[in-house]
Order: sequence, then structure tokens, then C-alpha cells
Amino acid sequence: MPDRERRKQKRVETHLLTAYRVKDGKETVAGFVRTLNLSLVGVMLETFDPFELEQEVVLDFLMDNNEVLKLRGRVTHISSGDKGIQNVGVVFENLGNQARELLARQIES
Repeated sequence: MPDRERRKQKRVETHLLTAYRVKDGKETVAGFVRTLNLSLVGVMLETFDPFELEQEVVLDFLMDNNEVLKLRGRVTHISSGDKGIQNVGVVFENLGNQARELLARQIES
């Protein structure tokens, strides 16, 4: 069954400015990624930067209303594309009510 049919949450295309931080051993690695789509449970990112399955990541989204939403998540999917680009699926973890409300507003806008 295709992923689209299994999804229970609405996923919308988006192009939010998104910064990330991950731990690489004892160091923190940071950068920017392109957000392809967003739902209440996760996000699909596009990046040249390397990620690993199950890696914990902190994402800072600049929302359309100019608020910054900081979320923690875990990498659940990686697929390689053309010219070294990767699509990285992240599921959100410990999503609070306020963050869920901001996400819902972004998705509905």
C-alpha cells in the first residue's frame, strides 16, 4: 500500500525556512534544510547534509506567521535522490499542545 494511503494525518507541501541541530559524537552539527511537506506527526526534509536513521534532531521552523517553532524528532526515513540530495523523514517526539496548535494553524493556512 502506498505511503499516502497509510497516512492518518494530513500532509501539506510547504517551503519553511528550517534550521537543524544533531549530535555527532560529542559535537553538535547544525545547518539548514528545505522543508518539503509537514503534518501534525512529522516532516519531510530535503538536504545535502548526511543524516542517519534513528538520529535525534532538533528542528527550528520559521512559520508563516513569523513565529519560530522548535521541535524534537527522530529520523525514520532516508532516500537518496539526484546530485547527492537526500529526502529525510522525521517523526516529531513529545509534541506539546502549543506546538500542536501552531502546526495545525500552519497546515490549515
